[in-house]
Amino acid sequence: MSIENISNPNFDAKVFKKHVVGKDKTGAKDTKSSLIITKSDSVSISKETKDLGKVVEDLKKMVRDLPDVRNDRVEEVRERLKSEYYDDHAVMLHVADKMADAFRTE
Repeated sequence: MSIENISNPNFDAKVFKKHVVGKDKTGAKDTKSSLIITKSDSVSISKETKDLGKVVEDLKKMVRDLPDVRNDRVEEVRERLKSEYYDDHAVMLHVADKMADAFRTE
């Protein structure tokens, strides 16, 4: 017995069996081969799921392409530091609240 295409996940298993029928006039065995085809399991993926997979891959690529540091925000904070914006007591409280929120767990 042999199984062909085992490395291919989309194959139908083909099983060959040899049957000895008898001996011919020369004394050699006379054999007949039969082919048994069995159906394999299959999975089908809907078009919507395939489309969603494409969207997910596109989003992953977009995230990978984003810079690690947002230079525009860094420059904005530098300007605010120069202008003493953060020296205002109300701004300090607001920044402290935002920092505390970042460390809180729910």
